[in-house]
Amino acid sequence: MSRKPAVQPRATRHRAFKGARIIFNNLASTIDCVVHDLSETGARLDVETVVGIPDSFELIFDDGLPTRQCIVERRTPQALGVRFLDEPSAGPTGLRRAAPGASPRKRRIPRI
Repeated sequence: MSRKPAVQPRATRHRAFKGARIIFNNLASTIDCVVHDLSETGARLDVETVVGIPDSFELIFDDGLPTRQCIVERRTPQALGVRFLDEPSAGPTGLRRAAPGASPRKRRIPRI
């Protein structure tokens, strides 16, 4: 008798409309994006085009959420489904902001 593999539940997704930047090529390349469907384990990113975006990169949020290491799980012509490879560094979930008065972890990335 064969058993079906256990289905792993998805993380709860939250609607989002956050600006962010995809960073790769040793911080030399940036692409603006909009983050949607944010969860503790991943997100959907809308971009102008997925052409040239590598399979793994850093995601820096414009509003001060922690920077996340990402791997691409899905691609459409103008969107990416990404899984976060690291644990968030600001609280128990990646959806929380740092405590009031704390300085968010941000890197200054020049826009080209």
